[in-house]
Amino acid sequence: LNRFIDRWKVRAEPDKMRIAEVESMLRMPTMSILNKLQWVINNCLSEWPTVLIFDNAEDVHDENGHFTSPDLRDFLRHLLNNVPKQCHILFTTRYELIDLSDCLVQLPIGKMSYAEQYRYIQSSDQLNRLTLAQQNLLYHRLDGLPRAFEFLEKLLIDQPTFDLNQLVDVENRMIGNLLLNKLYNSLSDMERQVFIQASVLIGRVQVTTISSILDINESEIRPILLTLQGKSLCFHYAQDDLYEIHSLTKTWITQEGFLDSIQRRTILHRAGKYFESANDFKSLYIAKIY
Repeated sequence: LNRFIDRWKVRAEPDKMRIAEVESMLRMPTMSILNKLQWVINNCLSEWPTVLIFDNAEDVHDENGHFTSPDLRDFLRHLLNNVPKQCHILFTTRYELIDLSDCLVQLPIGKMSYAEQYRYIQSSDQLNRLTLAQQNLLYHRLDGLPRAFEFLEKLLIDQPTFDLNQLVDVENRMIGNLLLNKLYNSLSDMERQVFIQASVLIGRVQVTTISSILDINESEIRPILLTLQGKSLCFHYAQDDLYEIHSLTKTWITQEGFLDSIQRRTILHRAGKYFESANDFKSLYIAKIY
């Protein structure tokens, strides 16, 4: 609330008497926090178009989307339900905000497209000095994950000469940054099974394809995939209803040894047979890759 007031003072330039009135209300010990919040909303947030950003919200809620503090949850819920029309609120977080799901719109952000990666590289003082061949390597190895590009930029500041070991370092740091162990442990046994087996599949895959290859009913697998998406363990391309597990996540699954070579080959074989049965050129090409 004090930060709201500080910003309000700068933007609205209220007179000293009104500032004193606002600050006096905030200091009143008999007034509840939610009443103080509503007073700030009415007197400070209603006058100017405002964007409130709550960055890294995962610091105050768990991977299941529940806030560690019920008071904070109630505070944010009240703010969301009473915020004026010209005020917008943005949360950034790794996980879906279940506690506030009825108050806001969840927008999962996927990896960068090729065009977005290209623009990022060209705008970076470190990355745009790489040769074309080296830049092409980034598209393949970093797979559009913005944080990985940031890590590489920092490495190139300290070590201006580019080599493949730097990419290995970036991948290792990204795997740690993704908190995969913690997320994996939060899954049910069935969710883990789908997550591990689906990681063998190549690229973006339709739900019906995943269902057929893994031999799990589509009605069962769809909510599991949505759970994985909510935990940032896979991407969902809603327009075409395609799912994809990030290549760095696949690397982590391989490193952890969740699948032995026989289990992996079995899934690859089933996927190859599935695409082979479609008997069109594109499917036969995918079958050959498997």
